[in-house]
Amino acid sequence: PVLDCHTAHIACKFVEIREKCDRRSGKVLEEVPKVIKSGDAAMVLMVPSKPMCVEQFSK
Repeated sequence: PVLDCHTAHIACKFVEIREKCDRRSGKVLEEVPKVIKSGDAAMVLMVPSKPMCVEQFSK
């Protein structure tokens, strides 16, 4: 997959699927699922192929 952040386009790889979530509520349905299917929502760990600088999102 390719991550687009502002003007940067960096190839990434999925390292870990952390949790599967409900698309509407955002509640966790499953911790560390084996697979996710098309249309599922999930929290994943992605690592860029090259270093990239991103500003912190202010809360």
